[in-house]
Amino acid sequence: MTIRTPGRPGVPARIIGIVLLAAYLALGATIVLWPQRVDGDSLDVYRVLYQLYGRGMPRWITYDVVQFAANVVLAAPMAFFLAMILPGRLWWVAALLCSALFGLGEAAQFFLPSRMPSVWDVVANSAGAVIGALLWRGTGGRPRSRRFY
Repeated sequence: MTIRTPGRPGVPARIIGIVLLAAYLALGATIVLWPQRVDGDSLDVYRVLYQLYGRGMPRWITYDVVQFAANVVLAAPMAFFLAMILPGRLWWVAALLCSALFGLGEAAQFFLPSRMPSVWDVVANSAGAVIGALLWRGTGGRPRSRRFY
């Protein structure tokens, strides 16, 4: 008779999470700590917005709204990948850690002469971090079993 020991649940997700998180941290650090503004002089963004207004896009979608949404979108995958690594019941810690990390990134922008740190960026990144962690929890991130083999 052969005794079969099931593998540890969640190990593949953790490995995938570590690889994706490492890649995304490098990308996020590049964006947050880039010496120049990522959107350049933002005139191109305004041009695109005005073209879209002419095609019927609502006027409440301003440059500030686009920038806020971009910060939300930037943070969500990082929290998602971090939640993949953490034990299931600690998924919410991913949102806290990502919020703190983006807060540190904004603080580091004080030392970059062409960057302007913003509390609204931290708020948007924190919202994205919460969304990312909730997405992991809602799309398969379940508490892992406590069985020992």
